[in-house]
Amino acid sequence: MTKIQAIVQLIIDNGGKANWETIYNNIDKYYPNAKKSKKWKEGLRGVLYRGIDNNQIVKIRLGEFSIPNQQKQNFVEDNIFPEIDNIDSLIEGAKITINVNKFERNYIARKNCIEVNGCYCHICGLNFEDKYGEIGKNFIHVHHKIPLSKINKEYVVNPVNDLIPVCPNCHAMLHRKVNGKYLSIEELRNIIKT
Repeated sequence: MTKIQAIVQLIIDNGGKANWETIYNNIDKYYPNAKKSKKWKEGLRGVLYRGIDNNQIVKIRLGEFSIPNQQKQNFVEDNIFPEIDNIDSLIEGAKITINVNKFERNYIARKNCIEVNGCYCHICGLNFEDKYGEIGKNFIHVHHKIPLSKINKEYVVNPVNDLIPVCPNCHAMLHRKVNGKYLSIEELRNIIKT
């Protein structure tokens, strides 16, 4: 059995997905000589990333892998902005494949929302032009008060009632779940005040 076949088998054994720790701890089950060299982990990473390039393995999130026909497509909401890879090396920049649903946004609705509400964060008050000068002029995110994924159909958006300008930090916090639910705009405002 080759190293790539051993990794694939470990992923299958682990229910269709495995993280670095699982692969590192169990590789010798199928490839007994895997840990013989001093840099065995780096070698294993190289084999795994070649497997990704050859479509034998899919990276489904930082530090977690699947095989193409078993890839999970429902991502944990708290990992929308993952920043930590649970591995013990500092390699970055690997190519990953992610399949997601993208909901179309209407540029005119966004523009009207900003014209009516102003170009500043309605949660924390940040105005990018005031903070960064010319480079921050007209920069702001626009948040759907009810997520499009929850509406799950085409609808006529009301730029004043359905959308709100927010900074990227507040926008990210609105898309994180706390105790299994998203924070409302008012709840996030109250967190900032405390």
